[in-house]
Amino acid sequence: MIAANNTNYIGSIVRFIKQVRVINSIFEKSFIYHSYACRKKKGTHLAVKNLQKTLKKYSKPGRQVYFLKADIKSFFTSIDKEILIKLIKKKIKNKDIIWLIRKIVLTSPAKEALKAGSPSLFNEIPKHKSLFWAKEGKGLPIGNLTSQFFANIYLNSLDQFVRHTLKAKHYFRYVDDLVILDTSPRRLENYIQRIDGFLKKNLLLELHPEKTFIRETEKGIDFLGSRFDVFGIFISALIIFIINLFLAEYLFYRERFLSYLFASASLFFVILVLIAVAAVISVN
Repeated sequence: MIAANNTNYIGSIVRFIKQVRVINSIFEKSFIYHSYACRKKKGTHLAVKNLQKTLKKYSKPGRQVYFLKADIKSFFTSIDKEILIKLIKKKIKNKDIIWLIRKIVLTSPAKEALKAGSPSLFNEIPKHKSLFWAKEGKGLPIGNLTSQFFANIYLNSLDQFVRHTLKAKHYFRYVDDLVILDTSPRRLENYIQRIDGFLKKNLLLELHPEKTFIRETEKGIDFLGSRFDVFGIFISALIIFIINLFLAEYLFYRERFLSYLFASASLFFVILVLIAVAAVISVN
């Protein structure tokens, strides 16, 4: 009986591995473009690049642009496991896959972990960042690759709410870091209230009050370890333009110089050939 159970368990894992790409493709179709975490051809560099590009296009002389920077409080340790499973079951109907996903999601690493090292150092870990202090039925281990994928599924409903209900045009998200650009600080204030309300009601999460704020883009945006502002973007663009201008001039004159050099070399070669031919004729 034990051997049969092990065989079934291993078989389920094999089937799950085969379905990983299919599962990913199913959810990938529903993700918004500007969600950048743990997705193929996405990542931090593209997130920063696209935010810079949007800020450059959106910022015009005489237009004041603001940004909303938001962070979800204790995101990974606050994910509700049953809500996550319900969200997954909306698109995945295969019972074996759901069974294995439940095994992964409902497993508690804190209960099975072996503590090593000094207990005093362990106690210094902030409680809101540790699964050892998470409430029952809450939290996913950040280190698991499945957790990153599940996090995208969990917050996809938030993305849809911001893009289609709030109709925020310039919205960017990387895991629990959010940025929205807009010309109206009042509208951004409204976004904060409605996003926080949506998180509390539907996902049992909340915005971090100390890490959620609205500022002018001129003061600079900190996003995913990068800092940039409109002035810096324009200066960079101006420098690049000047460099390209000088480079174009250099290449233009270099091409002219190379053309003259080639013409002179060709003329010299023709003269040498004529001299050689004349010498051969005179000898004969």
